[in-house]
Amino acid sequence: MNNLIERLHALSHAALALNSSLNLDDILARNLKILLDVLNADRGTIYLVDKEKSEIWSKVLTGDGMREIRLPLGIGLAGHVAQTGETLIIPDVYEDPRFNKEYDLKTNYRTKSMLVMPIRNQKREVIGVFQVINKLDGVFTALDAEFANSLAEIAGVAFENALLHQRSLKAVQLEKELDIARDIQQRIIPKVLPVVPGYEFALKYQACSEVGGDYVDVISVPGGKTAFLMADVSGHGIPASLLVSTIQATIRAYMETGVDFSGLAERINRTVFANSTADTYATLFFAVLDSENHEIQFFNAGHPAPIHVGMKEGIPDLGSSGPPVGMFSSFDYETRVMKLNPGEYLFLYTDGITETFNTEDDMYGDDGLENTLRNQLHLMGNEAIELAWTTVHAWDGRDDSDDDRAVLVVKRNLVN
Repeated sequence: MNNLIERLHALSHAALALNSSLNLDDILARNLKILLDVLNADRGTIYLVDKEKSEIWSKVLTGDGMREIRLPLGIGLAGHVAQTGETLIIPDVYEDPRFNKEYDLKTNYRTKSMLVMPIRNQKREVIGVFQVINKLDGVFTALDAEFANSLAEIAGVAFENALLHQRSLKAVQLEKELDIARDIQQRIIPKVLPVVPGYEFALKYQACSEVGGDYVDVISVPGGKTAFLMADVSGHGIPASLLVSTIQATIRAYMETGVDFSGLAERINRTVFANSTADTYATLFFAVLDSENHEIQFFNAGHPAPIHVGMKEGIPDLGSSGPPVGMFSSFDYETRVMKLNPGEYLFLYTDGITETFNTEDDMYGDDGLENTLRNQLHLMGNEAIELAWTTVHAWDGRDDSDDDRAVLVVKRNLVN
């Protein structure tokens, strides 16, 4: 009778204590102490289930502090309980083939009896496991399991609240990190463009999320030339923005040294390949304008061909001359040369512009953009951008986009 009263008091204390904190480490420690004290057990561990990784994990005390341990779901006694939801009362663990003797061998500790029980949330999903070792006054009983189950009911709510609180804190931290990443990317996109006699540059950029994978830039190059480019990194979000930063730093470093255009594509490709994963790459249209000779050297690494607005005679193919940078470790990109006649312009864009669908699931497409800009030779750079942007918005009827969008206009003035 005294033992029953003691256990009821313990459960009452647990209900008050465990739900008065949102600190997961504190809740784990309190649960374990109550469990070991009431069951008169020597040791124990509380595991939590990580469904995404198919693992169970716990923090354990070692000689140099707390250490997190992780075990595959279904492996060992705790892993078995986490996977099946079964309660195990084992008088002698060495007679159970699921028991892993490795810990005992390493520490010279002798595990004898064990109680292993699932912890469930309000949806009755297994979110954790109680594992209690070596009852000091015999073996674990059905009454011990009943008490542990009652504690597990209380603990399940406390654990879930603490985990939700943890995720909330992580979300706040992630938002701060996204703010930093957004600020960095906004600085990458130029606010003030170089003034080039006889030419006009205009651009517009919109990320579909906090940070994006499109990159547009205009760079003054030693020797009086001007580089301009448009890139689109595969994917979105922080991974894409990190590669954008790598590409921007690489290109600007090369431009500041006045590097010769010959071989530049291969250098950029090698750098991106070395700093990206196997499934990450970037399409890139890169050009250098010599405004004195009105000559533009360029290469196109898998990027949508810029639209040339003006006379078509003498304009080379602006389409891809090689795969996206970073896709292969090495590639010899073809470089080409073109000139803009007075009044003509190039309209560079990423596929977030053209791969836009209306309510009938029709894509705006390259043809749609070309039809919008055809015969619009009289427009200034910003006017051409706003015309295209307004047309795309009218096409899909949305204020946001599923993809990043960037455009750049390079226009040769009628009068130098």
